[in-house]
Amino acid sequence: MVRLVYSNRTEELLAELAARVRAQQARDGALTPVRIVVPSAAVEGYVRLGIAREQGIAANLDVALLTRFAGAVAAPAGARVADAGSLEAMALELLLDDALVSEPILAPVRAYLRAAGDEADAVDVRRVQLAARLGRTFEEYTYSRGDMLSGWASGPVLDDAHADVESWQRRLWLAMFGESGLARRRAPRIVPLHEAVRTLAAAPAGTIHVFGFAHVARTFHELFERVGKGGEIVIYAPSPCEGFWEDVDRGDPTLLQLWGRPGRENVRSLNAGAGFDHDDRFVDPLSDGPRSLLRQVQSDVLRREPAREAPLSPPLADDGSIVVLEHASIRRECEAVAGAV
Repeated sequence: MVRLVYSNRTEELLAELAARVRAQQARDGALTPVRIVVPSAAVEGYVRLGIAREQGIAANLDVALLTRFAGAVAAPAGARVADAGSLEAMALELLLDDALVSEPILAPVRAYLRAAGDEADAVDVRRVQLAARLGRTFEEYTYSRGDMLSGWASGPVLDDAHADVESWQRRLWLAMFGESGLARRRAPRIVPLHEAVRTLAAAPAGTIHVFGFAHVARTFHELFERVGKGGEIVIYAPSPCEGFWEDVDRGDPTLLQLWGRPGRENVRSLNAGAGFDHDDRFVDPLSDGPRSLLRQVQSDVLRREPAREAPLSPPLADDGSIVVLEHASIRRECEAVAGAV
């Protein structure tokens, strides 16, 4: 069963997680590990500290990153799930195969490898660089574009605007995972994550807690649903709005219209997997401290207040709680934000 807990405050999600961990350890015993999946090492530290603060101790917590958890749970018997490292290694082996690289369909690859000259050292450096990039790119494809990768076995699937890139990427992918690809000759055999998830037969028993993900790729949503069929998976997800907000329209707060799509799609997928059954721990920011411009905006988003055509009465002054930074590029904006925090 998939269970959902939503809140606009991470502290509320953590409090709910700590309460459920306490109840689970009281039921199953302190020697039974509690499995928790987190997005980063920083969140792992936050979770451990929060549970210790609530319970007095954080004992026997089996905390894993999502990718490691997925690889361990979804791997078929006698095989392992492809990650960026294994994909990079196979890509490098293919790029070192001069007969393969000389194929007409890989002309863009040859052009890149020889862009810095025909000297062996220069070409080898570019082989390594391209293999590393392909490893990361193909790994992302297994997370979010599983249908495309599966379709490549039958032929190209993208439109003409992407045909040039798709043709050479598809050739390399099939050289890895086709009928006679490198992955089949590895020991143990290597399987892409999207295929492993779709053929997952036995989900792990017990309760698994998934904490702090504002958005996950499609393959992980499929994994959550399959794990939920064999056991219990509790997902603690941040959400800026209470209630149903998959139908955002022009009357909603501007922030939701401009930047809410990733979160909206994530909530839509989670709700579908859980049958639209969820527990809410939302907190109105206006009830949590002195009124400020930031808290007012957060409250409007939480309640899905229509975009205002007139100023608030009484009006809110520029209190510094919201700072707008404008730069020449997204990278410069990120650098400025990083410098401020």
